[in-house]
Amino acid sequence: MSAELMGKRLELLRDIVPGLSRVAVLSQTANPGNAEYLRQAELAAAALGLRLQPIAVHSAADFDRYGSPLMSTRRAAPLLL
Repeated sequence: MSAELMGKRLELLRDIVPGLSRVAVLSQTANPGNAEYLRQAELAAAALGLRLQPIAVHSAADFDRYGSPLMSTRRAAPLLL
């Protein structure tokens, strides 16, 4: 998925999650291309009135550690990069 579509992804997420104000962005730091995705996400979130919560992950275990609690408590809607 191209970085240019990040805004549309956030817009769709906002439309399907009533009252959404914060989005957790889980980003694999080993992938250098994810920096651009995160930059696009920050720009799009600001335009949509959303707050991003970037979370750096280094392994699949990190996705389980950070992703599962976010999804179960709905503290923030997760967006994976």
